Amino acid sequence: LTTVNDGTTNEEVLAMLIDRMKHLNEKFPCSENECAIADLEHALAQLNQRTASRKARGVEGKHEA
Repeated sequence: LTTVNDGTTNEEVLAMLIDRMKHLNEKFPCSENECAIADLEHALAQLNQRTASRKARGVEGKHEA
């Protein structure tokens, strides 16, 4: 069974944003950047948890809840 999905996942976009924010924060550090990074990391962790849960239930990649 092979699953091919075109495009970029939300997780990949968040990982890119985290990397960009960390890079920018090195140049222009501020507490708002730190909060944004933490929030982005939290969002990524939640999506990764959702994926793990869906895999455990055998519904990952399917249009099922």
